[in-house]
Amino acid sequence: MKINIRNWTSFKVIELADANPEGFTVDILTGKNVANGYAVGMTHGLSPEDAAVVANLIALGSWMPSSVCNWTIGGWRDDTGKYIIDVGFVTAWQEAAETFGKVYNQDAIYDLSAGQVISLKGD
Repeated sequence: MKINIRNWTSFKVIELADANPEGFTVDILTGKNVANGYAVGMTHGLSPEDAAVVANLIALGSWMPSSVCNWTIGGWRDDTGKYIIDVGFVTAWQEAAETFGKVYNQDAIYDLSAGQVISLKGD
């Protein structure tokens, strides 16, 4: 699903979640699915409205070159089955992802290529 940049709405976020009940990671600037790298959340679960606002702010003021990371919006089910929506980024480097995950007080990062959660608890 292609999303126009700088035009995120809560309805588009909900549409992505409905179309991907097991989870999704989409590049905020291109609207394309991201399938490789390590996903790092920067927030701790957002409403669709808040996620759209943050995505638009990132799209408008994006300063990080895509060679370093892709700004993303993602959704997944937590251990209780609740659907979580988050804004973050994907990087090719696991060590960088783990470092930033800790900076943003995340419990885990996600290896998109392997489909695996990497816990940051206890480190």
